[in-house]
Amino acid sequence: MKPTWRLIVVGASAGGVKALCTLVKALPAPSPVAGLLAIRKAGGTTIAQEPEEAQSPEMPIAALEANAVDYCLPIKEIAAKLSEL
Repeated sequence: MKPTWRLIVVGASAGGVKALCTLVKALPAPSPVAGLLAIRKAGGTTIAQEPEEAQSPEMPIAALEANAVDYCLPIKEIAAKLSEL
């Protein structure tokens, strides 16, 4: 999983590159939340699933606590939001 996390950060920091970051479950260090923060810093948009409906709520909670999320949505609304972006 670590190489995937690095790819997300590299993609987010390269000018003009669009990146999609999906965090499904908490991973070992380094924190994947850093990938979301890198995407936001590069001007990208981040989305988290509502923790109340998540099977593993730790990840969306960690992302929200780190202020790494632009939209916190129910899973049924995420596809529509991605289409808008």
